[in-house]
Amino acid sequence: AHSSVLLVDKESFDKFKNQDTSCRVIVKYFDTKSDAVVYEQILKGEKGDSYLVEYPNHLLYRYDVTSVSGAKTGEFEKGTAEVTINCKPYSGDYSSITIHFVNENDEDIANSIVMSNRVGQRYTTPKIAGVSGYRLDLENLPENGAGKYTKEDLTITYRYNSIEDPALQED
Repeated sequence: AHSSVLLVDKESFDKFKNQDTSCRVIVKYFDTKSDAVVYEQILKGEKGDSYLVEYPNHLLYRYDVTSVSGAKTGEFEKGTAEVTINCKPYSGDYSSITIHFVNENDEDIANSIVMSNRVGQRYTTPKIAGVSGYRLDLENLPENGAGKYTKEDLTITYRYNSIEDPALQED
């Protein structure tokens, strides 16, 4: 085993120690009902870089933002800044959407997708993957492929046609 000792004078050490240019913004989300931190983000950057606090989707699913103290946007400054975001639990309704992928006989040909969110929130169908041996029926796309969540659960059905010619399956 080998060891070494590095000796540095105080002035050089202090100069090196003060060269830290990293900057942080700590974002704390407080539940105003329970007065507890429910989520924390740490944004890091260099002095002068821009930052933007973006609310995470999983938090907005369960909470409404009631107030913000501190700068949600700005430039990083040396040291640590703090942003406090107060939230209250969401008390409204939720809804689900089930997306089916079926063939000409209304048989499922791929796994369904289930999405849920607050009533009134916008939705779009996620990117539709190809299904081997089938082609999406573009003449009969569902009218509700995008819209808003309603109080009633929704079903969206994408229809596919069988591809007889194996050469066409490469699309």
